[in-house]
Amino acid sequence: MGEQGHTVPEKACMQQRPSLAAANPLLRVAVGTLVPLFVLQYFEVPLPMLVSVFTVVMLTLMPGKPSVSLLLQLTAVVVVAALVQSSAGTLLGGTGTGTWLFLFAVLFYSLSRIHLNPKDVVGTMMMILGIMVSVLQFQYAMTLTNLPWLLALAFISAIVIIYLMFWLFPGGELEVSTDISWEVTPSHWLKVLAKALFIMLIIFLLMSVDSSHALLIVITLASLIKDPNPLAGSHNARQRLWTTWLAVVYSLPLLIAFWLDMHWWLQMILAIALALWLGAAATAQKVSMAEFQLLMSGFVMLVYQVTSHQGAASLTSSLMRLGSVLVAVLLGMLLLSLLSDLGSQKSIDKVKST
Repeated sequence: MGEQGHTVPEKACMQQRPSLAAANPLLRVAVGTLVPLFVLQYFEVPLPMLVSVFTVVMLTLMPGKPSVSLLLQLTAVVVVAALVQSSAGTLLGGTGTGTWLFLFAVLFYSLSRIHLNPKDVVGTMMMILGIMVSVLQFQYAMTLTNLPWLLALAFISAIVIIYLMFWLFPGGELEVSTDISWEVTPSHWLKVLAKALFIMLIIFLLMSVDSSHALLIVITLASLIKDPNPLAGSHNARQRLWTTWLAVVYSLPLLIAFWLDMHWWLQMILAIALALWLGAAATAQKVSMAEFQLLMSGFVMLVYQVTSHQGAASLTSSLMRLGSVLVAVLLGMLLLSLLSDLGSQKSIDKVKST
């Protein structure tokens, strides 16, 4: 009897630990991306969303605690890629054709890597860097000499935050389904070519109209179409559309709180709660890893867009940004629908000749 009375509390603790561990991955993503975003905005740090974008990509593509060697390798990739692209932009600054050709090379190479491995963090980082450097150069008139170091500092800050999050919320794995692996065929190179040209076309159009939410639209669009064949299998077009629509809907309460001029720390707590609620709803639907990355990165960018503009017209402006995201998603779904019939073959069905 004494032993049974002693083991009841232990059993209760053992029953609670799994639930707490299951929540830790969502806490890492929500707290690790939104707290730095709001704090950096409060102190008026230039481009505060960079740290959060890097953090959310790494936490969603690498669900386990990354090794120091891997993070050092990724840091080197970020610095070298940013330096090469900024140097090319400086050398080719006088020729618009050369600048666009170099951007195409970056997008084509990164998308090719992602087609070979949807979880390729290096390819995803290079794609995001290519988009960021181009948009920041055109839209924010960033000096190309300072931009690589700004990106490197943001990435190193993201690494520190990631290790802090794993220390605060250890253990647990995201309850998402694995991404479908596809055999790369010649038709896939046509898809990569079409996707790279499509992203460049959207960037060109947004720069032509001087859109203030170009970065939000292009990153959302690129995250949507980067996978080899997201329309096949159980995760079809409606699932992708539902995923992005969910991020938009969950950002509306924050939009109202911002419009009511709540204190920034109250907005931060509300954003974290919405991110946890959003992540729980996504994992309940058993979304794939790529869809979860699209969902959370889209939500973080929406939070930044909602809270980064002041004035009486902030509500109308934010609603326009939410609408632009939906337009970008519809354009992405249209492109994926056109490309979906270009021979995709599951790698598990491939019969290797000996």
